[in-house]
Amino acid sequence: MSVVAFLALFAVAVAWFLLPLLPALRELLSPTDAEPLTAVGQDAGDLTVFADGFRDYLARQLPTAPSSAPSTDPSTAASRVGTLVDGTPFVQLAESAELLREVALTDGSIPRVVIAERALTLPGGETFPLEVLARGPLRAGKGTIFRALLGMDDLTLGAGSEILRWVHADGTLRLAEGCTVHGRASATARILLGPDVAFSRIRAAHIAAVPDPTADDALALLDDAPSLPPVISGTARLPAGTLRERGYTRVPGDLTIPAGGTVTGALVVQGRLSVGEGARVGGSVKVHGECTLAADAVIDGTLVSRRGVTLGARCLVQGSIVAEGDVVVGSGSWVGSPSTPASIAAVRVTIRSGAQVFGAISARLGAQTG
Repeated sequence: MSVVAFLALFAVAVAWFLLPLLPALRELLSPTDAEPLTAVGQDAGDLTVFADGFRDYLARQLPTAPSSAPSTDPSTAASRVGTLVDGTPFVQLAESAELLREVALTDGSIPRVVIAERALTLPGGETFPLEVLARGPLRAGKGTIFRALLGMDDLTLGAGSEILRWVHADGTLRLAEGCTVHGRASATARILLGPDVAFSRIRAAHIAAVPDPTADDALALLDDAPSLPPVISGTARLPAGTLRERGYTRVPGDLTIPAGGTVTGALVVQGRLSVGEGARVGGSVKVHGECTLAADAVIDGTLVSRRGVTLGARCLVQGSIVAEGDVVVGSGSWVGSPSTPASIAAVRVTIRSGAQVFGAISARLGAQTG
């Protein structure tokens, strides 16, 4: 075979090999995948799976338990201790927590499943290495440690308390200053977070960081929904090279939207994005770099960043926030709304006092208030 024939055959083989890669090469050289997402998961996963499992477990155990087992009817239940069908020790509290002191070990731990049939107040400092079910409101004192806690009403945990696995409240969950949730936390109604609360995954219709979540007027200091500046037409000057296609605007580098400026429609920024005070983007946003929103800025849709996201005070992101870096939600800012649940997913999340999230927060390396 001649050299020319060999080279021709080699070129044909290489071309044949590269043929299926052409779309990827074209995307690499001239990316078009930057179209913003119109929605990114209004669901951060089912955080109540363990609570539902514990509820089902007790439903299976209690009706067929021996006579020493608790009644499933709170009106006829009596305080007692015993074992469930599978041999797990339990203590049932009908009127008060007096029986807890009798079954507690010298180190303060109570190694029994606890079933509180009515409202329960704990002085603090107890350790519950097995699950706790509270059929009525539960208020725990400082430094209480729960393995897992299911509340069929409101739950209030005192300062410095810990949840080792999961906690769910059918009502409102209040976590005072310095509480830590090592697993997952969820509530049907609301989760109120005090200062320096640490967690990784939480979900509720309404999540808010407040100075004192145990106070009766804890919600009084929260702001109403941030105001929406009008978007009639785009007023921000876009840099050279900006493309408008398929219903979105693509900026090849950094973009700064000045204070009060507006950009209509969805936006893609290949560099960093800075949104000035009171500015508004009338659509979803995808940013390849850092994204910073000054006070009172508004994003009408979802915000996605390959780096971090920082919201100033009183900002509003009406969709979800997804970031491959850290997310900071400024004081008084909103993510989502009561009618449009949203979520935050990031490496780390910081929620400033007064911030509100209507949905879920998931942080791979942890989240905190502060």
